[in-house]
Parts: sequence; structure tokens; C-alpha cells
Amino acid sequence: MAEYEPINPQSSFDREEFVESYKNFSKLRGYLKTLVKDSEEPTAIYKTAKLLHGDPQYYEKEKIQIRPNLEEAVLVSNENMARYVRENLSSFLDILEDEDLMSLILSLPLYRTEMDYCNEVIDAVNNFRCLQTIAKEPEKIAQYVAQELERKPELKEEFAKAENKQEYISKVFNSCLSEVGENLNKKLMVKTGETKRTNRSLLEEVFRESLNIAEEKYEEEENSGDKNDVWEDVVRPYYEAVASLA
Repeated sequence: MAEYEPINPQSSFDREEFVESYKNFSKLRGYLKTLVKDSEEPTAIYKTAKLLHGDPQYYEKEKIQIRPNLEEAVLVSNENMARYVRENLSSFLDILEDEDLMSLILSLPLYRTEMDYCNEVIDAVNNFRCLQTIAKEPEKIAQYVAQELERKPELKEEFAKAENKQEYISKVFNSCLSEVGENLNKKLMVKTGETKRTNRSLLEEVFRESLNIAEEKYEEEENSGDKNDVWEDVVRPYYEAVASLA
């Protein structure tokens, strides 16, 4: 059995090849997670040796430490796959379902662009995310609602009359969250006759324009160390996210 080879980031798009490569990457990542918890877990050692070197007894024979070898394989595999997606981005976006594109827009950090209509979507997404984050912390919910009461005197009057203040706070916050969610949904959907569907072309354009801003940050950075940080923290997550959905 041949030794493991990560995907060539410069090769042309081949979905079967990529899926197989990503499957192996996921296995290696899983083995590493297991070995971080238990460095002598026999099944993970056996499977790592077999996948990376074609010999289940490799580490025992060669007296090589498995953890550094596996960590390097995971890092290189992830990097190569991200750059492979970068090289073949259009092909990847073509095979993604509408819900996959929606997932990208809702999960990735988005950067404001020169396109106003893209920025409207980005602002709506960020606003929705902000409220979702606030929803996890009662203290922040109370602070947010307090600001809403100051902005809307009619709510402030209702709050003063409310018998159960906490219940009223929850009601106002949930109403705000629903309103923001509906606004986002309107921007991401398009109506054809009586049918609503995902505005695929808009989702893809928002993704591409935001990614372009991320890539510009990368290209503009002159310091090699900082440039690498921008790639890892700002740019590569886009390609990693696409890879996970392909």
C-alpha cells in the first residue's frame, strides 16, 4: 500500500478525487483528536500508520513519534485542500446546493464590499448574528431591551405598566429577533409568482465579494509573518468552509 499523499493544490477539479482526499483528511483529524486524549490508543495508532505509511506497524518498526508526524499530515492536508478549492472555486460553487451557499453566508465572517446591495445583506446577517449572540446571555438581553425602550417611548410606557418585567423583556427581545430574522430572510429570498426561493445568484455574489475583500487584505500585507496570519485567519476559512460542504 502506497504512502499517503495530500491532494495537489494545483491540479484541475476532480470531485471524486477531492471527496476521497477530504475523507482521508477527516480520518486523520479524527485519529489526531483521539491521540490527543490518549497518546497510546492502539486503534488510532494502527489506522494512522496504515493510512499514512501503508503499514500498520510503521511506528513500532521505525521508532518514530506518531503525534508530530500526524499533526504535520493534518496541517499539510488542510492547507492543500484549501488551496485546491481556491484554485477551483468556480467548480466548487457550481456543485453546492442553495442551502450550502446559505450556510456559507450565515456562518462565515463577512467583509463589507463596494457593492451596496451586498452590504445590505452583510449588515442584515451581522445584525442577526449579533442578536443570536445576545440571546445566550440574559444580562445582555436586558441591556439590549433597555436600549430599545429608550428608542421607542411606547415600549417604555408598556414596560412601566407590565406586572412581570422579565416576561416583558423576553417578549420585546424575541420580537426584535423575529423582526431581524424576517428582514434577513427577505433579503436572501426572491419571489417568483407565488413561490419564494433562495436568491442563489445574490448569495454567491455576496460570498465572492466578501472573499475578494479578504484576499485583498492578504495581498496588501507585506510582512511575511502577518501575511501568513491573514491567510490562516481571514482567507483560508472561506476555502475550508467550501471544502467541508463539497
